[in-house]
Amino acid sequence: MGKKLSFFDRFKDSLLDKDKYIRLVRLIAYVALLVVALFMTVLNVVQYGITDPLTLTTGIFSIALIPDFLLTYFSKTGRKIAAVLFFLEFIAMFAMFLYTGKPEGFSAIWIALVPIACMIFYGRKIGSMVTGVMFIILALAFYTPLGKMAGMYPDYTQTFKVRFPILYVAFYLIALFLESIQQYQFQALEEVNAINEGYSTHDGLTGLFNRKGFYDLLESELKTRTYSKIGFIVFDIDFFKKLNDTYGHLAGDEVLIELSHIIKEKLGNSLAACRWGGEEFLVCYVDEQIKKADLEEFRMAVQNHEFIFNDKVMKTTISGGVFETNDKVFANKDEWLKNADSALYNAKETGRNKVVYF
Repeated sequence: MGKKLSFFDRFKDSLLDKDKYIRLVRLIAYVALLVVALFMTVLNVVQYGITDPLTLTTGIFSIALIPDFLLTYFSKTGRKIAAVLFFLEFIAMFAMFLYTGKPEGFSAIWIALVPIACMIFYGRKIGSMVTGVMFIILALAFYTPLGKMAGMYPDYTQTFKVRFPILYVAFYLIALFLESIQQYQFQALEEVNAINEGYSTHDGLTGLFNRKGFYDLLESELKTRTYSKIGFIVFDIDFFKKLNDTYGHLAGDEVLIELSHIIKEKLGNSLAACRWGGEEFLVCYVDEQIKKADLEEFRMAVQNHEFIFNDKVMKTTISGGVFETNDKVFANKDEWLKNADSALYNAKETGRNKVVYF
């Protein structure tokens, strides 16, 4: 049994996965807001009584946070639903703070949390929109007759009415800056992950699949694709060691690179092309993607191609073996490739520069 990861270990792991990170941060934010809301509810009960509108506001918000947390915890779809519910709850609570706040005016200060929470839950674009909605509510309450008509208490001083929106905007700009940095970090991480994924599934010299990449693709295709047959072409370069000994290994690398271009050009309609190892290549196809005429055209293209390295012209040929089957069981792949390899051996034994079917 594997060692159970601690909360901090899971948090560190989530830093490398954007989706896990967003989920974990939202869960932490829900818990933090719930603790604060419960604490404020208790204070309001002691100071103003259980039936006071301010007490009811923080109390209802505390209760509403529980399903938000559970939805986010148990499913990705639930996280989206919780985000919508949270928006309605969040805006409603702070609008009520403006309406039911006490003469000391402290309730309004909590509204400065809106930009920070919005960036956590909605990102830059939607978070900015939600922050803007709350700012409009602030402006209507402070600077228009609608605030008085709605019964907003009149104890905000003029200085407070001027400076608090400035504070609100400052919090928004700071939150926007931090969220932007985070987004750029995740973007850079995704690019690095894409590069690493490429290295893990593709050959660094030719750009074709390596064995791992080929097996991953084959297993996926066998699970999802419908076809009547699947074929495997195993081929290698004739007398490649002699070419290396004559022209050098860098020249041999150039031959491998140019050969990969010919494979892409002539057999590009295949399911996958893979550098199987050394000078050996594997091409996989389904149904009639590749026919005998296509393989003959490919063989002739290699035979006629002039491989050039340091102004030296090199010529070579390839030998190949083909196996086709209607089998779809991934576990049988070794047998399929063994049969294709047997056909390749037959091609070499009978003169090379040919393609033989099993």
